[in-house]
Amino acid sequence: MARPPNSFNPFHPLLGIMGFLFVVTAIGYTIVILREERKFFPAQPAANAAIDQAATAANHLPAPEHSLLGLMRERGMTILLIEVAAIGVLTFGAIGLDRIRDIRAARKADSPAESP
Repeated sequence: MARPPNSFNPFHPLLGIMGFLFVVTAIGYTIVILREERKFFPAQPAANAAIDQAATAANHLPAPEHSLLGLMRERGMTILLIEVAAIGVLTFGAIGLDRIRDIRAARKADSPAESP
Protein backbone atom coordinates (compact mmCIF):
# COMPACT_ATOMS: atom_id res chain seq x y z
CA MET A 1 0.00 0.00 0.00
CA ALA A 2 1.31 3.43 -0.93
CA ARG A 3 2.11 5.73 1.94
CA PRO A 4 0.81 9.31 1.77
CA PRO A 5 3.55 11.74 0.71
CA ASN A 6 3.12 13.91 3.81
CA SER A 7 3.79 11.15 6.35
CA PHE A 8 6.97 12.06 8.20
CA ASN A 9 8.66 9.48 10.37
CA PRO A 10 10.63 11.22 13.15
CA PHE A 11 12.73 8.10 13.67
CA HIS A 12 14.46 8.48 10.29
CA PRO A 13 16.45 11.66 11.10
CA LEU A 14 17.29 10.22 14.52
CA LEU A 15 18.60 7.09 12.81
CA GLY A 16 20.74 9.24 10.53
CA ILE A 17 22.22 11.13 13.47
CA MET A 18 22.88 7.94 15.44
CA GLY A 19 24.44 6.32 12.38
CA PHE A 20 26.78 9.29 11.96
CA LEU A 21 27.74 9.18 15.65
CA PHE A 22 28.35 5.45 15.38
CA VAL A 23 30.70 5.93 12.42
CA VAL A 24 32.65 8.67 14.23
CA THR A 25 32.93 6.50 17.34
CA ALA A 26 33.98 3.43 15.34
CA ILE A 27 36.69 5.40 13.53
CA GLY A 28 37.96 6.88 16.80
CA TYR A 29 38.03 3.47 18.47
CA THR A 30 39.86 2.00 15.47
CA ILE A 31 42.48 4.76 15.63
CA VAL A 32 43.04 4.06 19.32
CA ILE A 33 43.41 0.32 18.69
CA LEU A 34 45.87 0.91 15.85
CA ARG A 35 47.92 3.37 17.91
CA GLU A 36 48.07 0.94 20.82
CA GLU A 37 49.12 -1.86 18.49
CA ARG A 38 51.83 0.30 16.96
CA LYS A 39 53.08 1.20 20.43
CA PHE A 40 53.51 -2.46 21.38
CA PHE A 41 54.64 -3.68 17.97
CA PRO A 42 56.59 -0.88 16.30
CA ALA A 43 57.08 -1.32 12.57
CA GLN A 44 60.61 0.12 12.51
CA PRO A 45 62.22 0.07 15.93
CA ALA A 46 65.42 1.74 14.74
CA ALA A 47 63.54 4.66 13.26
CA ASN A 48 61.40 5.01 16.38
CA ALA A 49 64.53 4.96 18.57
CA ALA A 50 66.12 7.69 16.47
CA ILE A 51 62.99 9.81 16.75
CA ASP A 52 62.89 9.25 20.51
CA GLN A 53 66.55 10.26 20.86
CA ALA A 54 66.00 13.38 18.79
CA ALA A 55 62.96 14.34 20.83
CA THR A 56 64.85 13.78 24.08
CA ALA A 57 67.85 15.75 22.82
CA ALA A 58 65.61 18.65 21.89
CA ASN A 59 63.87 18.37 25.28
CA HIS A 60 60.63 18.07 23.39
CA LEU A 61 57.65 16.60 25.16
CA PRO A 62 55.22 14.50 23.13
CA ALA A 63 52.00 16.18 22.10
CA PRO A 64 49.14 15.60 24.52
CA GLU A 65 46.57 13.07 23.45
CA HIS A 66 43.25 14.35 22.18
CA SER A 67 40.43 13.94 24.70
CA LEU A 68 38.30 11.95 22.22
CA LEU A 69 41.03 9.35 21.87
CA GLY A 70 41.37 9.13 25.65
CA LEU A 71 37.63 8.59 25.93
CA MET A 72 37.78 5.91 23.25
CA ARG A 73 40.59 4.13 25.07
CA GLU A 74 38.66 4.06 28.35
CA ARG A 75 35.07 3.57 27.27
CA GLY A 76 35.08 3.05 23.50
CA MET A 77 33.57 -0.43 23.42
CA THR A 78 30.81 0.55 25.87
CA ILE A 79 29.92 3.60 23.78
CA LEU A 80 29.82 1.50 20.61
CA LEU A 81 27.51 -1.06 22.23
CA ILE A 82 25.18 1.67 23.51
CA GLU A 83 25.05 3.22 20.05
CA VAL A 84 24.29 -0.15 18.43
CA ALA A 85 21.47 -0.69 20.94
CA ALA A 86 20.10 2.81 20.27
CA ILE A 87 20.20 2.21 16.51
CA GLY A 88 18.33 -1.07 17.04
CA VAL A 89 15.64 0.58 19.18
CA LEU A 90 15.23 3.45 16.70
CA THR A 91 15.02 0.98 13.81
CA PHE A 92 12.24 -0.96 15.51
CA GLY A 93 10.52 2.34 16.31
CA ALA A 94 10.68 3.46 12.68
CA ILE A 95 9.40 0.13 11.40
CA GLY A 96 6.68 0.02 14.06
CA LEU A 97 5.47 3.54 13.31
CA ASP A 98 5.34 2.80 9.58
CA ARG A 99 3.43 -0.42 10.28
CA ILE A 100 0.91 1.33 12.54
CA ARG A 101 0.35 4.01 9.92
CA ASP A 102 -0.14 1.38 7.21
CA ILE A 103 -2.67 -0.50 9.34
CA ARG A 104 -4.59 2.69 10.09
CA ALA A 105 -4.58 3.66 6.42
CA ALA A 106 -5.84 0.17 5.47
CA ARG A 107 -8.65 0.38 8.03
CA LYS A 108 -9.60 3.83 6.82
CA ALA A 109 -9.66 2.63 3.22
CA ASP A 110 -11.75 -0.45 4.11
CA SER A 111 -14.32 1.45 6.14
CA PRO A 112 -17.43 2.52 4.21
CA ALA A 113 -17.49 6.17 3.25
CA GLU A 114 -20.03 8.19 5.12
CA SER A 115 -22.49 10.00 2.92
CA PRO A 116 -23.65 13.46 3.99
